Amino acid sequence: MEFQSMIGAGTQEDPYIVMTKEQFDNMRYELTAQYRLGNDIDLDEEEWEPVGSSSMPFSGTLDGNGYSIKNLVITKPTANNIGLFGYVKNTTIKNLKLETVHIQGKEHTGSLIGYMNGGTVENVRVEEPGQVTGTSNVGGLIGYANIGGLVTNSSTGIEVNATGSNVGGLIGYSCITVTQSYATGRITTAKTYAGG
Repeated sequence: MEFQSMIGAGTQEDPYIVMTKEQFDNMRYELTAQYRLGNDIDLDEEEWEPVGSSSMPFSGTLDGNGYSIKNLVITKPTANNIGLFGYVKNTTIKNLKLETVHIQGKEHTGSLIGYMNGGTVENVRVEEPGQVTGTSNVGGLIGYANIGGLVTNSSTGIEVNATGSNVGGLIGYSCITVTQSYATGRITTAKTYAGG
């Protein structure tokens, strides 16, 4: 996608305002900045490259401002850390909806975050229809959530399918605090450790 500049300074006091899918994609170029959606973002079922990696994690913030990310598609069955955000560290993502997600990854696969290393997810909804598929550590919201994080007031309603272990409607593998959150989608796994 082409680079598009955004209104704002990327700070807590003056976050970047994201209005288009091109601007949303540009988050990968400033991984420590603060962002706020200014309207719904339709990704048009174009193949999405997860934002953030283990070597360059997303550590900024995203305030969805009550808006939605729609038509998220990722097809990377041989890759780990797969989601809208691939790998995050001490981030905050809040007030966001995901609508119509179809994600295929390997280990650490979720709709919002593949691998969460600290931080907070608050008031995030992943609405049906949708599906997340992977091998191990696969969740409807987060694939793998390491120690020191929080998920609160969040929910998922999509299907989660895995060929390996650690599968959850909300989080595949969790070492974090989860409050006032739930999953209603169907979960299937070929092995062990599956739950809500």
